[in-house]
Amino acid sequence: MNCTIKKDKIVLVVPPFSSSVPPPNTFFPGTALIKTIDFLIMLQYSCIGTLDKACEVVEAEIGQDWIALYRALPFFPGRGAETIEKDIASIAMEGARGPKKDIAGVALNRWRRHHTRARAEDLKQVFEN
Repeated sequence: MNCTIKKDKIVLVVPPFSSSVPPPNTFFPGTALIKTIDFLIMLQYSCIGTLDKACEVVEAEIGQDWIALYRALPFFPGRGAETIEKDIASIAMEGARGPKKDIAGVALNRWRRHHTRARAEDLKQVFEN
């Protein structure tokens, strides 16, 4: 089984000739990030890179709200507020040199690097609160 993200939908592709698996299915999440991440979590056993795909969806939808997102993300081991603010300043400097649309991705990549237990569920919890 394989899943891909195309614009505003996630497509689950099931290999042909499989009687134990349902036919190909498409889920249209729109802007509901929680539902999208829930869907990706459900697919975690059949789709490699659930966190990668969840980050792609969030990156595409979050836009310039990446600062609030970064402040709300959990970290393990914990990071103090001052360190998080330094991260934000550093990410903003990186964003000043590159395309603005990629800055949310830079922030999420840094979160994944510092949060040793990063999971798609962690992203989902941020949007539930």
